Amino acid sequence: MVPHHTNIKRIATVTVVLTVAIEIMFVLAMDIDPKFIPYRSGLIITLVGLFWLYFDKIGWRQSFFRVGGWLCNTPNLNGRWEGKVDRASENTPHGFVVEIRQTFSKLKMHTYSANSKGNSIACRFVTDETEEKYILVVAWKCRTRCFDDQDNYEEFYGTSIIEYSVQGKTRKLEDHYFTDRNPQTRGNIDVAWVGNKLHDRFD
Repeated sequence: MVPHHTNIKRIATVTVVLTVAIEIMFVLAMDIDPKFIPYRSGLIITLVGLFWLYFDKIGWRQSFFRVGGWLCNTPNLNGRWEGKVDRASENTPHGFVVEIRQTFSKLKMHTYSANSKGNSIACRFVTDETEEKYILVVAWKCRTRCFDDQDNYEEFYGTSIIEYSVQGKTRKLEDHYFTDRNPQTRGNIDVAWVGNKLHDRFD
């Protein structure tokens, strides 16, 4: 597996093409006095910047920009995912929810169960050389009820190795995690995508 990076060369290529196209459009559409050329350059820079702002927030998810994965092939994980968490050796799976907010440049994950709430600290995609299999590596923290005192809470940190897959019409995240909780815990989380609406809670 290798880190999944933004392709800077492709970003630069699109930026140059956009800049030239807008410049040609201005030249053909209007006769600008030479003294206003600096203003035109500022407008071109602004328009290109607005395009990348749009792309970062929305465009990267749209099929037009994902053709052949040339400009973007990062999986879109936005939305609410529901399923089960199963701590190793306990065989007591219980409900678990993952909610993800993602742009082209950022990803934030929040998790919920009946007794806990957590969020990501850092997230990083890795992929194989063919860029067909994606894994999300996440460092996170969680607040949950204490093992021996259900009236109190404790915080701990963990690391997850999350495999993204599409099985028929179902999109799934399969998480193998371990923590620094005392005593240490580890286990598996299996969730499926249920929709774009985020509830910011377990139920």
